[in-house]
Amino acid sequence: MSFANFVQRRARVQRHRDAKNFSGWIRQITQNQVVLEFTQVPELAHGETVLVEIHGDDGCASFKASVAETKSNFAVLRVIDRFKVFTANESPRIKVEGIQGKLTIDGQEHPITVGDVSEKGLGVIAPVALTQGSKVELEINTGKQTLSVTGSVRYCRQLKDSGNYRCGLIVSSSGRLDSARWDTFRKSFSNAA
Repeated sequence: MSFANFVQRRARVQRHRDAKNFSGWIRQITQNQVVLEFTQVPELAHGETVLVEIHGDDGCASFKASVAETKSNFAVLRVIDRFKVFTANESPRIKVEGIQGKLTIDGQEHPITVGDVSEKGLGVIAPVALTQGSKVELEINTGKQTLSVTGSVRYCRQLKDSGNYRCGLIVSSSGRLDSARWDTFRKSFSNAA
C-alpha cells in the first residue's frame, strides 16, 4: 500500500488524554510524519499523543503519533508507532477544492461549495441549515459539464466561524446516465491524489 493513497483523504484523530475526536485532511504523509489540515484550529498541544485512522482507496491505516507542531489550522504529527494496515470498512472521503454548485430544496436554490466526495455522497458548505432526511437536488459544476443528481441530507451542523453549515449528502442518481456521470466525477478525484 502506497502512502499516496492517503493524501487528501479524511483522517480521524483522537486525543489520547481525554478521547476527544477531531477530523482533518491528510496533506502530506511519510512513514515518520503526517501533516494534517483541519477546518478549524485543532485543540492539540505540542507533545500530545493522538491515535489516527485514515481510510484510503486500498485500505485503512491506523497509528499512534505525537504532535510535533501546530500552526493555524495545521498540525504536524510524528509517527511513534508502526502503521497498522487493514481492510477498509468504509469508503474514503476525498478532499476537493474549487467545486461550486447549487442545491435546491423545497423550490429554493442555494449556492454550495463541495468540500469532499466519497463513493456514496459528498460534503458541502451551504448558507442554510438542512433537515436530516430532506430530499435535495444538486447541480455541480465539474468544470467540463454540469452534473445533476438528487440526494438526501445525512447530517447538517453549523460551522463555528461562519454563518454557514457543513452538510453530508447521500447521492441517489435518477438514472443510468446520471449514475455513470457521478461515478466518473467521484473517480476523477480518487485517481488525482
